[in-house]
Amino acid sequence: MRPIVTDEFWAAGIQIVSAAAANAVPVAEFTFAQVTLALKHAHRFERAVRRLGRFPSQPAAPGTFGSTVGILSLGLIGRLVAQRLSTLDVRVLAADPYSVGWW
Repeated sequence: MRPIVTDEFWAAGIQIVSAAAANAVPVAEFTFAQVTLALKHAHRFERAVRRLGRFPSQPAAPGTFGSTVGILSLGLIGRLVAQRLSTLDVRVLAADPYSVGWW
């Protein structure tokens, strides 16, 4: 918070807090879930079920194994997502605008 408030604000003794760390956990969990669903092509199955009225008889079911996932920014949320992705057998590439290069 320090970079976005003025010296006068601090001098007035106003307390300010950030819930960024608390909010990062559910955001990272949701992001991990969406990445996993995307790698498994869940959206294709949903559309097929709507179109056919049933689950496809011969579904091509890709998974997470051997996939590559890119993360842009390794702030708190990005690091939490990367930690969760480490539980899967995926390759994680990450780039952070405040650091140089890819990981």
